[in-house]
Amino acid sequence: MKVLSEYNIIEKSNSLVLLDKYAEIEEAPYILLDIYLSLINPREKNTKTVKFPKSDYEDLKNIKRVKPSTLEKDLQKLMISVKLPDPNDEEAFRMKPLFSECSCKKESDGQYWITMICEEEMNDYFFNISKIGYIKYRLGMMRKLNLTSRLLYNELHSHKYKKPYYLSIDELAKIMKLTTKNFKNTKEIMRKLRESVDSINDNTNLKVSFKKLINGNKEITGIDFNIVVDENQIDEDLSMIISSLMNISYEEAEPITKAAQLNKLDDDDVSERINYILGKSNVKNKIGYAIRIMSDELWNKIKNNDNNKDSYIDGEVVTAEKSFTKEYNEAIINSSEKKYKLYADEDGKMRKEYLD
Repeated sequence: MKVLSEYNIIEKSNSLVLLDKYAEIEEAPYILLDIYLSLINPREKNTKTVKFPKSDYEDLKNIKRVKPSTLEKDLQKLMISVKLPDPNDEEAFRMKPLFSECSCKKESDGQYWITMICEEEMNDYFFNISKIGYIKYRLGMMRKLNLTSRLLYNELHSHKYKKPYYLSIDELAKIMKLTTKNFKNTKEIMRKLRESVDSINDNTNLKVSFKKLINGNKEITGIDFNIVVDENQIDEDLSMIISSLMNISYEEAEPITKAAQLNKLDDDDVSERINYILGKSNVKNKIGYAIRIMSDELWNKIKNNDNNKDSYIDGEVVTAEKSFTKEYNEAIINSSEKKYKLYADEDGKMRKEYLD
């Protein structure tokens, strides 16, 4: 079973973005951290334990095999203590590990699975996004960026509403980890900046331009960034997100997408409802129920612990959609046997009617 997809959504807290400036996390562990963030629900602390096949990690990195010794070193770097800054005192800090457990072992399916569990005292860094804010991107975007570009992306994304967003040349070098002796030359820093901005523009949902600020001695003192977020690059293909979550084909996901769009749901709403369905063992037709549960009326009943029994749609798996009519909230489906339509009745219950 494939768990990871480049369409996995990451919601990274501003605290973790700030931590990027201080923690010495290398490129491979950084990818593992993003994978972890893509598999948790940052609004539910009970999702802090995640598991994924080692083969998925290898596919994401586009390599045939990660040696166990290499993987062990990468995971070990996530378990060492990181320095947590004090927002009120630049010289004060605390040391805490990000993760309490990272492991890799062979399961009953014959595959090696990686398990990651965040440290209990670090929960607020992972699961407090509604209070402290967050940035949002797809896992696949980060795969195409090197570490320097990732760090700049995080910084710019978290300040996207500042027009322009100013960074001194020293601040920029620090954020991009370019403060070693190899990057004391401003020209070298500017070269890395141009490379990173090009990579961000080509591969992510940010469109970035910048202007150099020069003093009377013709020295570059800082950079003004203009940042535009293309939200369509996150939400443009909801069917792929649903397909990844439910482990179904793109065509099977399309009727669910149409129902979600009619009810004006964002990908967070859809993911929450899909995960609810995946946790129900008694749903006979998960695709049909997923279409129905996109209705706010039904979802609100579920969230309010309504005692009405859910009625499920029996029958074959939906394989394709021909049309979806807003006026009647109905999907016309071609099944392996007969053509039928799914529609919501006056009580908001989904019904199936075979067509001639």
